[in-house]
Amino acid sequence: CEECFHLQLLNEDDGGLVKQLDDLSIDRERARRPTSSSNREPMSPTKSASSPATAAKQASWMISKQKAAEIERETCKQRNWSKWRRNRITDSLAHNISHCKFVNGKSSEVPQSYLKSILEKESNVQTPAKKWGNKPVTLQQYEKLKSKEMKREVEVRPCGLFIDPANNWLVASPDWVVQDKLTKTTVGLVEVKGPYKHQDHTITKACEDQDFCLENKGNLQLKTNHSYFTQMQCQMAV
Repeated sequence: CEECFHLQLLNEDDGGLVKQLDDLSIDRERARRPTSSSNREPMSPTKSASSPATAAKQASWMISKQKAAEIERETCKQRNWSKWRRNRITDSLAHNISHCKFVNGKSSEVPQSYLKSILEKESNVQTPAKKWGNKPVTLQQYEKLKSKEMKREVEVRPCGLFIDPANNWLVASPDWVVQDKLTKTTVGLVEVKGPYKHQDHTITKACEDQDFCLENKGNLQLKTNHSYFTQMQCQMAV
């Protein structure tokens, strides 16, 4: 509908983005140390194990698939997820971090705002924009439309924090998981966006804004250079 929209993505095999982020992500230990070189390589967790102590520290961070599944259930609806979210790059931060000058070796200055977002507890302050984005959506209508499209009954369920076992510095938190109603097998993800700036606009009108996440080229599609695109690619990869 014009009044609200859902950005829904089916599961895909997309390890490429994880590899890209693995090559570009911040090495927290080195980020805390000043450097005089502005021409260094982009830092990577895979390059930081330079001593037995560092290797042991990295090993302590390893998460099994079973443990990751337990954490997802434990943190459902954002319960008790701060300790697992802290010190990790979230899907919502991935775009800005992977594109910043520090990560790409073009600056020696650590972006403190990004570092703070990773290392500190998430703020629970409810701004007007957050309150607007948290408005309930017509998920029942979505279930009907998706069931018709997939020619089988599907349902959405709330979910928690997903940690990538292979790249445990990366976490994702989609709004909902889509699953087969009969088998309970996961078949997709739902990420809901309610842009506060365009709360009184139709989607067609919002697309006239060059900074809007969608573009209209005969059909509505998510811009591939937008932070939401990176966010949802991370969700599918994790």
